[in-house]
Amino acid sequence: RISLHLTKPRNFVMALFQTLSLVAFFAAIASSIRDTDVEDGKYASLFDEDEYIMLASKRVRKEIRDLTDEQWDAIAAAMNVMKTLPTEQGRAVYGDRYLSYDDLVCQHAKATLYSDGDIAHIGPIFNVWHRAFVLSFENILRLIDDTIEAAPYWDFRRDMIEQNSTYDLSNSVLFSEKYFGEYSTANDADGDFAVKTGKFAYWPVDVDITSTSLTFNCTAFYRNAFGFLRQRDNIESTPYVTRFGGSKCGEQFAVGDLDIYTDCLNNVTEYTSFVGCYNFNIHARAHIGVGGTRKAFSNQPNSPQCTVWHADSWVNDGGRKWAHKFDCFDCPEPGSCVAGEDEPFECAMCDISNNVTDADGVRDIDGFE
Repeated sequence: RISLHLTKPRNFVMALFQTLSLVAFFAAIASSIRDTDVEDGKYASLFDEDEYIMLASKRVRKEIRDLTDEQWDAIAAAMNVMKTLPTEQGRAVYGDRYLSYDDLVCQHAKATLYSDGDIAHIGPIFNVWHRAFVLSFENILRLIDDTIEAAPYWDFRRDMIEQNSTYDLSNSVLFSEKYFGEYSTANDADGDFAVKTGKFAYWPVDVDITSTSLTFNCTAFYRNAFGFLRQRDNIESTPYVTRFGGSKCGEQFAVGDLDIYTDCLNNVTEYTSFVGCYNFNIHARAHIGVGGTRKAFSNQPNSPQCTVWHADSWVNDGGRKWAHKFDCFDCPEPGSCVAGEDEPFECAMCDISNNVTDADGVRDIDGFE
């Protein structure tokens, strides 16, 4: 058994990289034609009127702290609408492009565990898929409130420099009442480990196993033993989003790597190499470092296996994901454990399946080892 689990944060917009060259290119063109008659100007043949309007009113994504209070309040309010208004009802109000927040979480889960493999991570497709994903999120915000100009992003380098730490960001303004609430709930007096402050306090995790309210239909396969829309082997039993910032498997864990961030941006010119450069130390570290882990039971020792277990979800081609797909684990049925009644570790843990041979630890799948 693996005795520690990862609680992934539901990251609210972490667009770390933007295609600045295209933005600059179109901005230059838009500037050239701004004072030119659309029909007769020098560049009239390049764009129709609708395209001109689009270029002249392009969106600009800002670092979250650079938003005004009014802009941030509008975005947070729209996100809360996304969370509380199911897709079907939302489309009746905002149109067919609307998706609820839980539907976006479900879409991400289904792409990660797609039948032919992860089609959203672990390769060059990562950038393309997630840029479309963030754009969808941004478009939904703007459907709800057309005063919202664009989705913000988070530059964790600012926090690391200000806090003089790569793992302890607890005093950052981002983890305050104004933004996302406390950095760690590990010492929560109530024992439910929920994030209780900030714009998204007590943010509930979807628990509809039948998935009747979700367009993307995340049924039992995508849920843990408590029925929550968390990874199947995640034994977290609280019904809310948790956060154990800067800590993994009882040890400090950096949210990102400043040197690698700089190296990837300045020195890596080939696309596939660029993805490989930042995928773990820039992208995955932010997930794991902010979400963190907590011990499954009191007096539990730190375990090297824990680090390997969590790392395998992000490297080695997502070994844990494939293990779930090919029944290498015996996990309790989703919904078979009851939050607040059953002890998470004893009730919800997955065991190695009998499909994995004791002799060599390898399962034969359709003739391939």
